[in-house]
Amino acid sequence: MIKITINLLLNKIEFSGFTGSLRGRVFSYSLHNLTGFHRCYLCSHDGARTNEGGNKVGSETKYDGNNKRENDIVNFDSDMETEKEWGEKKEQLENGWKKDKVVVYENITEKQESFQQEVKSYDVESEDMWTDMEMWTDIEKGYESSIYEKILSIEENLKAKGRKCLVIDDSKFTRLNIIDILTKHDIFDLEDIIEAEDGIEGINKFTKFMVNLDIVICDVQMRNMDGLKFIKAVNNMKKEYKARGDMKTYFLINIIPIITITGTAPGVKLEALEIGAKDFVFKSSREITIEDFEKEIVARTKIHITLKRTYESLLSSTEALYQMSIIDPLTGAYNRRHMNEVLKIEYSRALRNGSTLSVVIFDIDNFKNINDTYGHTVGDRILCELVSRIKNVKRDYDQIFRFGGDEFLVMMPETRSDGIKSFYERVRETIQKSPVKDGNIVMNFTISAGATFFPSKKTRTLEELIKNADDALYNSKKSGKNQLTIFV
Repeated sequence: MIKITINLLLNKIEFSGFTGSLRGRVFSYSLHNLTGFHRCYLCSHDGARTNEGGNKVGSETKYDGNNKRENDIVNFDSDMETEKEWGEKKEQLENGWKKDKVVVYENITEKQESFQQEVKSYDVESEDMWTDMEMWTDIEKGYESSIYEKILSIEENLKAKGRKCLVIDDSKFTRLNIIDILTKHDIFDLEDIIEAEDGIEGINKFTKFMVNLDIVICDVQMRNMDGLKFIKAVNNMKKEYKARGDMKTYFLINIIPIITITGTAPGVKLEALEIGAKDFVFKSSREITIEDFEKEIVARTKIHITLKRTYESLLSSTEALYQMSIIDPLTGAYNRRHMNEVLKIEYSRALRNGSTLSVVIFDIDNFKNINDTYGHTVGDRILCELVSRIKNVKRDYDQIFRFGGDEFLVMMPETRSDGIKSFYERVRETIQKSPVKDGNIVMNFTISAGATFFPSKKTRTLEELIKNADDALYNSKKSGKNQLTIFV
């Protein structure tokens, strides 16, 4: 029979019982994980093991944590010891075991106390961690609340100086009536309301002021060009900007609300809405009082101006996020993610049109020594200066990207070896003539560069375009630095 006792508090496992080979002798094993201390005991009970002569035999085997034997096995032979002597020996051994157990329990207690201290320390660190998380959560909430507050404040601060309203109507009386309503209800200042007598004048003023135009109120029936033709002209303008690829202007025109008004042609309401009008208001008549017309103009104008400015705010936020996603925040160069996208587009264009595409990679020589000597702040200043000077030298359609730590890639369409050499020399000249200054410190540095262009003997794919330029840069560094290598 084997008895197993598991003491979780002391992290100890004990096995005890009687085995056939020991015949009455108890085998006990204790494993103390906390102390790394292992001990094995063989002890005698009433039914003690005897040898062939009927003599009682006792033994002890003692091991430490490294499984090294501490004491030799002690044999108790009946020829040397009487029953009384064996009893005394047994009592001594048991007393020794009790002392050992006290030591073991003391070690366990110390380990438990140490473990509890570690737990307390962990709890403190956990509290700090949760405090940090709460702090970042508060920051995120702050950003979110600022966005919501910005949008909600649009309606509260509807009148904004410089934001325009275009009123198109061939009736001077109607125009003055609408202007009076908008100024009386503090929606627009008088100087920000633009008048037009027909659709032709309206489209000209729409084009002139569309950047700051918040709303258009347009009559349906007018001489020369009526309201429906005016809306169709605006639609044609949108199509032109979209065809040019000017999506920003297209979006800007698309979100300017046009409210059509009429007093004699109720049947055109649906047609006006279908071709692009955002709303429709009936002028005062026998059925509609002047007060109702005023209330409806005010309510619908506020709604559409709020929506339009909300669209603008969302567009502005989206553009800001997009710029953050493609621009290196330190140097202002485009990041490598954007580089991969642009290079694919330009490579495809060069492949399709049979034109050339060059890549130049710049590297600051001994940049690590600059950081070690002057500090990373000065090193950052040099990185920004290099980008600034490359931007001043490059053409408008050339683009600069941060390729690595102190490496910058410049993409140059329609350029071969001569253009690359001229560009590199102009950049190097600006650095040599005007060293970077930081207070009283004047920092002279040099640049190495590697370049290639597509198509050439060595460069026939986009991957080779980047790899060959990088290999050429390595060759410049290996050959003494402060030079340009072109692989063709």
